[in-house]
Amino acid sequence: MTYQNLGRTGPSLPGENPPRIPLQFFDLNLSRTATDSIVAKVTATYTAAQLVAAGVTDETTIVLFRYNAADSTWSKLTTMVDTTANTAMATANTFSTWSLASAIPSSIAEPVISGAGPLTFSLDQNAPNPFNPDTRIRYSVPKSAQVHLVIYNLLGQKVRTLVDQVQTAGTYEVIWNGLNVQGQSVSSGIYLYRITAGDFQEIKKMTLLK
Repeated sequence: MTYQNLGRTGPSLPGENPPRIPLQFFDLNLSRTATDSIVAKVTATYTAAQLVAAGVTDETTIVLFRYNAADSTWSKLTTMVDTTANTAMATANTFSTWSLASAIPSSIAEPVISGAGPLTFSLDQNAPNPFNPDTRIRYSVPKSAQVHLVIYNLLGQKVRTLVDQVQTAGTYEVIWNGLNVQGQSVSSGIYLYRITAGDFQEIKKMTLLK
């Protein structure tokens, strides 16, 4: 296992922009064979000085993020924050560049807590719509499935992949901030968002106004 503290300035990585309110970035890597399967609990400690420097006044917003080199995106991990011990902990099975940051609107999917689980696959209309600069997309997964949620322009060209991972049953919400895969703002217009999960597919339209 190797660890390197990268401070509050994130490393230069291709694809998505990192979380915008970071307390610290760090590299965490493990030497292992490709056939190994691991699950590890990662705990990061923060200080009062880091909170002040980042402008974070609510410690419960602190979340661990992990960079995925395979698709150049950041994942928000389910994080437990202990405000007494000043620690944040998440479970992971891969390692790379990480960020300990305050949660903000991003294109990172997270489950929406609800009572009973969904009975069918579904894709809701984004809200707000029209939107500027951010919009929320909610969808439901009744059973574990590989979920893809992708933004396209009207020419059918891929603009941004928001979700590409196996997700367990639940209702999820993801925020698109109007950026493409290069981290650049896209122009005003109509965009399509398509979900595929198992045999389920659905496409809806949304409008970005600037």
